[in-house]
Amino acid sequence: QQQQQQQQQQQYMTVKRFLLEKLLELLQEYPTETYSVHFADDRKEVREWIEQMVHVLHSKKNTTTTVTTTKVNSLLQQAIESETMFYDPHILKLLKKKKKKKMKKMKNRTTFPRMNKNS
Repeated sequence: QQQQQQQQQQQYMTVKRFLLEKLLELLQEYPTETYSVHFADDRKEVREWIEQMVHVLHSKKNTTTTVTTTKVNSLLQQAIESETMFYDPHILKLLKKKKKKKMKKMKNRTTFPRMNKNS
């Protein structure tokens, strides 16, 4: 069971990286596109990440390819590790509720019944 979950997680991360690399290609090809107008306020994390990536890719301040590559890789890793960035806000709310429910259930399992003093 645990091994299967690890394999699924690995596949998920691989697919996520692939899609992010495709997005990166688009950002390189179309740097002047106004991406921020396509994202509502509830998608702020994605919008800011894209703006940062476009800035890094096309900044004149990056003196070497190594500096650019390091910054790009850092931003890619940030996006890959994010558990919230690419989810619809409605889905995030559902996931939070589910997580709270699960935590509550776990908490109830770990509490022991109190002994009655009169027993």
